[in-house]
Amino acid sequence: MNNYPIIKFTLYFIIGILLQSILSLSTLALLIITFLLLISNILLVTANNVRFKQLVFVTAPALIVLTSMLFTSIPGKITEEYPYDLPIIKSSTIIGEVVEIDLVKDSKWSFVLISESIKMNDDFDKTPRKIVVNLFFEKFGEIQNLYDSVDIGDIVYFDARIIKPAEARNPGEFNYYEYLKSVGISIQANIYKPESMKIVDNSELSFSSYIHFIRKNVDSQILRMFIHETAALIRGLLLADRGNIDFDLRQSFVNVGVIHVLAVSGLHVGFIIFIFYFLFSRLNTYSRYWMSILGIVLFMILTNFPTSVVRASIMAVAMILSLLSNRSYNSLNALALAAMIILLINPDDLFDPGFQLSFSSVCAIVILYPKLKDGLGTSRIRNKYLRGLLDFLLVSISAQIGTLPFTIYYFGKFSLAGIFANLIVIPLIGIILGSAILTLVISVITVNLGQIFGSSVNLLSEIMFWIIKIFDSAEYSFIRISGFSVWDGILFFMTIIMFVFFSRFLVHRLTKFIIFLLLAINFLIWAKLDNSTLIPNNILTVMAIDVGQGDACLVKTPNGKIILIDSGNATPYFDSGERTIIPILHNLEIEKIDYALISHVDSDHYKGIFSLVKAGYIKEVFKPQLIEDLKKDIEFEDFLSEFEIPIHYYDKSILELGNIRLFILNHRESNTTQQFDANNSSGIIKLVYGNCSILFMGDAEIPAEKYYGKVYGKFVDSDILKVGHHGSKTSSSDEFLNLVSPKIALISCGIMNKFKHPSAITLDKMNEKSVEIYRTDESGCLIFQSDGNDFRKIDWFN
Repeated sequence: MNNYPIIKFTLYFIIGILLQSILSLSTLALLIITFLLLISNILLVTANNVRFKQLVFVTAPALIVLTSMLFTSIPGKITEEYPYDLPIIKSSTIIGEVVEIDLVKDSKWSFVLISESIKMNDDFDKTPRKIVVNLFFEKFGEIQNLYDSVDIGDIVYFDARIIKPAEARNPGEFNYYEYLKSVGISIQANIYKPESMKIVDNSELSFSSYIHFIRKNVDSQILRMFIHETAALIRGLLLADRGNIDFDLRQSFVNVGVIHVLAVSGLHVGFIIFIFYFLFSRLNTYSRYWMSILGIVLFMILTNFPTSVVRASIMAVAMILSLLSNRSYNSLNALALAAMIILLINPDDLFDPGFQLSFSSVCAIVILYPKLKDGLGTSRIRNKYLRGLLDFLLVSISAQIGTLPFTIYYFGKFSLAGIFANLIVIPLIGIILGSAILTLVISVITVNLGQIFGSSVNLLSEIMFWIIKIFDSAEYSFIRISGFSVWDGILFFMTIIMFVFFSRFLVHRLTKFIIFLLLAINFLIWAKLDNSTLIPNNILTVMAIDVGQGDACLVKTPNGKIILIDSGNATPYFDSGERTIIPILHNLEIEKIDYALISHVDSDHYKGIFSLVKAGYIKEVFKPQLIEDLKKDIEFEDFLSEFEIPIHYYDKSILELGNIRLFILNHRESNTTQQFDANNSSGIIKLVYGNCSILFMGDAEIPAEKYYGKVYGKFVDSDILKVGHHGSKTSSSDEFLNLVSPKIALISCGIMNKFKHPSAITLDKMNEKSVEIYRTDESGCLIFQSDGNDFRKIDWFN
């Protein structure tokens, strides 16, 4: 490493970024400390005392670390909080300059602008604000002229709904608000009427607009040459835009451990070098090399500078320059140089998943692959095909070891099929990429021939998707790992480093295996130090999940039984079961739901359960008695029967779940209740644990409250009231609230929903009775835990 100082420098620089992210020292303080250390270094260097000079070997790295901290502390971009009181402003008119434009998606087109003026009712906001704008449409023809006309630098005008970007509403969710803040954006604006958008002033052609023009035309040619699924893949591979790849297909890529092939990286840069080297094969060697460098730079610009492409491009250029100058090439040195350049441009990239995955995979290949190859002795295998296959396998294993902590941390999955899937998918993706580039080049000359080549690419893509889905359908294609922390990741890399270090001094494979086993055991022991869970054993946990305008509560009993009360909605645009509840179950390591209680068959209460049933989570279902003339109720029960899910109808009964008692209060045969509508037929459930109780009301309204209040009297008294019908004024009568006398009220509703839930009347009643009110629209997911004596609220967000 002494021969490659850039590696040391980069490591010290990274340490500085990490320290500053933890300590957050002020720029002034760092300036003073750095200046004092610099003066000390100068004095030590000029001193006659040899021992003093030797201290420079300690102070010099410290100076690099401090310089890195100082560099990181200087704000590179302005970040601001969402500036308005209301999280949704339904009507606004915005004028501003377009500064970034995304490629159009299937039903959405996004761009970023700096506002000049924002009109909201009678108020004007003249402060320049960076806004991400989403324009929604049903058919591309509605916006095609607009999409073709708008350019970077244009001044545009439109009507939009202003929205505070989504924060993490439930445990384990991505915080989109914090992400946008990190790139200087605090406002999201949605356009639902494309015709309201007008270009006020066209800009002059700039470098950015020219690049966007090229990307847009390449994308247009991709859409023309390939079917939708293939086009989405090629767009991701060539233009680094994966937005059109189907959600389920992307999940399959993750599950099988081949998601990395969708990231534009070294493989793609290698193809560009090959293509340019081939195109200019008639030129002399120096010219071919320089044209290859030009091709790499153009490709980097075309893909919009994703970290993985920048890393691969810098390494490739370093290699070509070393060949031009007849100097030796060192992969680790080139990797360190790439990291240094990227982090000098933006230190925050160190925390970007793309940076971490790209650099960790290459670093692992460079360091581990030769050691694995030597350890297994593959170079001694005479059959070159077998040797090549094993070498490729070892490269794949090395990359997976390097990226393993990051894939588990970000995706919560460890792919068992990945090693074998990569053997097929990586060569196949290379063929697809090369064929796609050839197709696009040919299509410029002749469209008909291009379409013929495009058909072969479509076929290859379909075969690859089929192979990935086959791997994904295997019972043990991956295992879920939740709660993997930064500490676990550090321990993992320390274990690998220690094994690599010790293996240098060991000759016998058995000794190496024993050392590896001891280190692995130590890793497993130390990794448990920070283990924690939101839903510990031996206590009651009640979680009101934020599913927007709907209901879903997850309950874990002290003896480990899992109960789901309602499951939110599912629409063509968003499925609460698939996109909210299942990720929470993964995050909490819940494999089965013992009892699913559907309060009633309204879409915002039951539609999410379809995904849960298909995924095999539901053991049995409780619901109101079948309404024989209600089509959706019949279809729901047919669906449950198809999956052989037992159905129980609500009727007065008690479920004994260890030391938990679940009282179902409904009277199915009563003349009064048989006249109730769907809302008032909701399952009314009281959960009792020791001295603590909670009453779930579904969408029950005042008629049901009167009936059951009269039947049960003070038995409905509960510590927590899961407020009926999202806090509507048609529920929570004074008489019923007096009977329940709750200390805490939980209200599940969507942010500024169209029904205006919860009603101000209901809130006033509760405030008058000094009830603590918690709402999912304000706080996101709400978690309460009890030891049988009292309830306490859990702050999951921190």
